[in-house]
Amino acid sequence: MRLDYLIDRALIITMDERGRVIREGAIYIEDGVIRAVGKRREVRKRYSTDNVIEAGKLIVLPGLISAHTHVAMSIMRGLASDREDVISRVYWPLEEALDEEIVKAGALLGGAEALLSGLTTVADHYFFMEKVAEAFKELGLRGVLGHTIMDLKGPWKGEEQ
Repeated sequence: MRLDYLIDRALIITMDERGRVIREGAIYIEDGVIRAVGKRREVRKRYSTDNVIEAGKLIVLPGLISAHTHVAMSIMRGLASDREDVISRVYWPLEEALDEEIVKAGALLGGAEALLSGLTTVADHYFFMEKVAEAFKELGLRGVLGHTIMDLKGPWKGEEQ
C-alpha cells in the first residue's frame, strides 16, 4: 500500500547548502521518503494527494540530534532531583536493581519523548543496550549506542564483565 502525504503552507527551514528558508512551502512525502521540498505552488503542481497536513503557521525543520543521552533514565525523572548527592544516593542504588525489561520500558518512554520533542537521532549509552536498541527500532528512532561499564555501582561492573 502506497502512503503519501503533503505538508502544506509551512515555513520550512531546509538547512540545505544554500540555507534556504521557504515561506508558504510544501513537502511531499511518499512511502516515508521526502520527494519534494519547495514553494507550495511548485510542489502542488507536480504532486497531489488527499492526505494533506495544513501546517498553517507551523515551522518545519530537519530532525534534531542529541549527542549525549540516557533515555532509559526517563523513568527516574524527578526523583530527588533537588539533592546534591542524587547520583550516588539515588541513581546508583536504583541502577543496581535494573533489569533488561525495566531498561527497555524506560527507553520506550524516553525515546518517545525524544521523538515528540523533535529529536530523530540520539547518542545514548546505558545498561542493557540491546534492549535500548530494540526500543529504538520499535519507535523508529535512530541512535548511536554504547554500553556503560562502570567500576562503581550499576548492573555491569567494569572488569567483572
